[in-house]
Amino acid sequence: MGKSHNVRTQVLADYSRNSKMGTRFDSAQDLSKKFYSINEMTKELDVLLAYIEKDGGFRDACITFQQRPFSMFEDGLQNLLELLQVFKGKVEEQCSKIEDMRNKMFQVSTRQTYMKGIVSQSSDNQYWDIWNRQKLSPEFEVKRQIILKANQNLTNQLVELERHFNNLEMNRSSETGRVASNRRVVYSNKTRLRRRRRAAASTGRGPKVGSRTPGAFRPRSEFSDFAS
Repeated sequence: MGKSHNVRTQVLADYSRNSKMGTRFDSAQDLSKKFYSINEMTKELDVLLAYIEKDGGFRDACITFQQRPFSMFEDGLQNLLELLQVFKGKVEEQCSKIEDMRNKMFQVSTRQTYMKGIVSQSSDNQYWDIWNRQKLSPEFEVKRQIILKANQNLTNQLVELERHFNNLEMNRSSETGRVASNRRVVYSNKTRLRRRRRAAASTGRGPKVGSRTPGAFRPRSEFSDFAS
């Protein structure tokens, strides 16, 4: 019984030793395979990276493929920037004009308010009563009288000048009417003389053309009488 127990123990010990050695051997083989696969992957990655980075490779192809759209996009941004600059200038110009108009409107509003005040003040009888009643210094009173007198003289001169112009217009119109009436009288006298000559020539009693008989008509004397 003792011997059989020792044999079993020895067998179990051998089996355990052999199983541990087999496990270690398998794990060593797995590690070598994994290391080999890692080396292969590293080499493949190096080859792939070299293919990507070389001239005319994948990187250059991607750059070339994206270069034209990027260039077009850059040109579009440049054109947009120029348009924005133009519009910015126009907006600034319009803002400047609006500011000028606002200042002018403010000036007009101020002047309008000032003129309204002057008009309302000039139409206020109470204000003029106070102005007329207030006492000025002798120097200002003398100047005030001089200004009033000069204003009255200027008004009188303007009235006289207007009368003079009216008289000139009336004289000119009368002279024009007189000349027109004189022209009408001369024309009627000439017409009358022509009719008399024609009548005398038709009856044969009138003087011949160019003769100067004592009883002949003398148109010059009539014109000379008219002129006198």
